[in-house]
Amino acid sequence: MRHLFLTVEYPPDRGGIATYIENEIAEMRKAGEEVWVAALPLGEDDKETPENLADKQLRRVPFFFRFIFPRWLRLAWYLYRDLRPDSYDYILVHHVLPIGQVAWLIGKLKKIKYVVHVHGLDVSLARKSRMKRWWLRRVLGGADFIVANSNFARKQLEGFPVRRAVVAYPCPNTNIIGVQVSKDTLNNLRNRYVLGSRKVLLSVARLVKRKGLQSVAEVLPDILKVDPSIVWCIIGLGDYADELGKIINKYDLQHATRFIGRVDDTDLAAWYTLCDLFVMPSIQIGADVEGWGIVYLEAGLFGKAVISGRAGGCPEAVLDGKTGVLVDGEKPEEVRDAVLKLMKDEVLRQQLGEAAKQRVLKEFTWEAQAKKVLDALRRSSS
Repeated sequence: MRHLFLTVEYPPDRGGIATYIENEIAEMRKAGEEVWVAALPLGEDDKETPENLADKQLRRVPFFFRFIFPRWLRLAWYLYRDLRPDSYDYILVHHVLPIGQVAWLIGKLKKIKYVVHVHGLDVSLARKSRMKRWWLRRVLGGADFIVANSNFARKQLEGFPVRRAVVAYPCPNTNIIGVQVSKDTLNNLRNRYVLGSRKVLLSVARLVKRKGLQSVAEVLPDILKVDPSIVWCIIGLGDYADELGKIINKYDLQHATRFIGRVDDTDLAAWYTLCDLFVMPSIQIGADVEGWGIVYLEAGLFGKAVISGRAGGCPEAVLDGKTGVLVDGEKPEEVRDAVLKLMKDEVLRQQLGEAAKQRVLKEFTWEAQAKKVLDALRRSSS
């Protein structure tokens, strides 16, 4: 079959949706599908990847008008002008609004079926607006089927006229799978960040409030009273970094925290290997919630136990008492108790980490998840 992906996020973007689309397309092509991509033009500071330069089925297309509303009509006009009804079997989109609106309109005009991917937060935020709810009903109701990135995201579809929904989970970054980290690399990290032989508590996140890291900062003084050998290392950037820094300064915790910033895949693999325990006690703030939690799977891939919040799709990524521990991220004392329990019990940490690793290797591969989408496409077209 022949498919067209429409996306505003695509490599060299490295966000979760861009990574999802990149791997989904790669697996579909491996399975023999012909997949074309229409993506936004690169920004001034962006540089096309070698893989994209070699991809003859990738087109960079202006999606939006600057002064004409709705702005997405520019992409709709481009497709209406160039597509025939038999051009593609399916149009696939990862942004229910506004790109889903384009797929809906072209579906009506050109009689081409379309599929919408939803990620949880996109639907829950759109529900707040009466106009967006109106559009959601049409876009979701007109889709041949919906792909949700978790059961939590699928539940957000309740109340909308969805014909069928398939769950296809995001998977760990393929660039870190199987990476072997040398002892020299680990020693270099310890020396560079003055870690010595201390136990490493690791967080990898975009630094926003709903990641729940403020709860870790609030109880770190209590944790250090029991086990002063712990150091908390934080990988990531975001708008909440300054606020998090204020909490750390308030409790004079600079000696026990390290802000690492952004790292490449090689260093990320090294940090996962180095750490003793992973923590990200995500919370829900209004409609803003963790739809899945790919970093939990990445930590698990390296055999690390994790502490996760119970919000959103996190309980699907972390099985409480089996691959990690779930806590209420709005109750710092639960975070404190979980950290102390797991840091004290090395055997339990190893058991949880090994179970997490085996689960990721068995269930969360891009091949397995993309197959769910392919099977749904083939059933619908038969």
